[in-house]
Amino acid sequence: VQDNPEGISVSDWYKKQIKEIQTDKLTKTEVDGYEAVWSLDGLTLYIGKGDKIYILTYSIGGGTIANFKSTFLMMIKSFKFFRE
Repeated sequence: VQDNPEGISVSDWYKKQIKEIQTDKLTKTEVDGYEAVWSLDGLTLYIGKGDKIYILTYSIGGGTIANFKSTFLMMIKSFKFFRE
């Protein structure tokens, strides 16, 4: 979890982190009703919620292939934030 004290959108937050990113290269989606963007390699998802950015990463370790990408995508699809 990263702080987002300005409360800016996750796509704007990501662009601030990766300055050379072209806006049209961002793959946007939604997770549990919140805006999210994928990293360029498709292995990390950034979800914006309030003043926080939640980061979900598929670490392939020392390998070069994401063998369980479908499982990772299923987990993201079923991801829910606790409601207060």
